[in-house]
Amino acid sequence: MKLFPSVNSRDDVVEYEGGRTSVEIVTWLKEKLAENVPPPEIFEIVDHASLNAHCEDRQLCIVAVLPHILDCQSECRNNYLQIMKDMGEKYKRNIWGWLWAEAGAQPALEDSVEVGGFGYPTMVAISPRKMMYSTLMGPFSETGIDDFFRNIATRRVSSAPLKGAQFPKLETIDPWDGNDREEGIYILLFKVPADEDLDLSDVVLDDLKDEL
Repeated sequence: MKLFPSVNSRDDVVEYEGGRTSVEIVTWLKEKLAENVPPPEIFEIVDHASLNAHCEDRQLCIVAVLPHILDCQSECRNNYLQIMKDMGEKYKRNIWGWLWAEAGAQPALEDSVEVGGFGYPTMVAISPRKMMYSTLMGPFSETGIDDFFRNIATRRVSSAPLKGAQFPKLETIDPWDGNDREEGIYILLFKVPADEDLDLSDVVLDDLKDEL
């Protein structure tokens, strides 16, 4: 038996040299097909539908909560997203769902997995079938996340049930536009009634300079 990864090329033909039982053949085919699947996309959680679409039917959903854009601008955020992309490539054979949210953007989700308020970035692995989750306890890095996944596979990490045993209803928000964001400075303007004179006789310019 031979496997042709591409119908347009015969250069990458793989010869099957395993056992002859149906279980062995199917297992080999699944492994080879998984090697050729594209890496997963990393989706932002912008509403309840986006969570369901990329998580509901998966064995595991990997959900990261990244720092607020004011605390971690675009370069910083993209570095974290790149770590997720690299780990998605490494573990693509598992066909997990990969999602992220900004800190504070989906408070109900953070509350359901008991993260939030501090310690960003953080990550949880959620089992939609069991409605259980495990939390990354190490650093948000390739090494830290790799150890996290290995501990999940060997059951050396604790798990807990999602609050309410279901996904919470989430906020509908605008997706991140990929840009930096600056904290706004607001100037309050007070309207003075037209029939009321404004008395500036008590204002001393020297005192104003001292205040500035």
